[in-house]
Amino acid sequence: MKEIMLPYILLVWLLFKFKLLKRTPSNYFTTSLIGVFLMVSLFMAHRFYSPADLTNSTTVKASHAILSPAFGQQIDRVYIDHNQEVKEGEVLYTLKDDNIKASIIEVESETFEIVQLISAKKIELKQA
Repeated sequence: MKEIMLPYILLVWLLFKFKLLKRTPSNYFTTSLIGVFLMVSLFMAHRFYSPADLTNSTTVKASHAILSPAFGQQIDRVYIDHNQEVKEGEVLYTLKDDNIKASIIEVESETFEIVQLISAKKIELKQA
């Protein structure tokens, strides 16, 4: 709609600028009325003769949906079947968490090392 209204506004401005139309209240009113009529006509034509449905009465049905992780991770397990209906909040798939598992193993090994160090210090304390 703006693609047609902007040239109309430019055209009317040029007509007044180069004094092809006199600057009278009736000319201002007439050009404004034509602009409003053009805008309403474009809106109605777009609203009623467009293939787009603006009434919120349709259901979007995708032919397929792409499920992929956002950060380059790998999918571990898929919990849904082909063409299965799902509800909001339902788990669709889980991701492999190799980095998290590696971090947990690293923390556990550090904890084990500290426990061994504590037990060694306790033995040293008993011997002293």
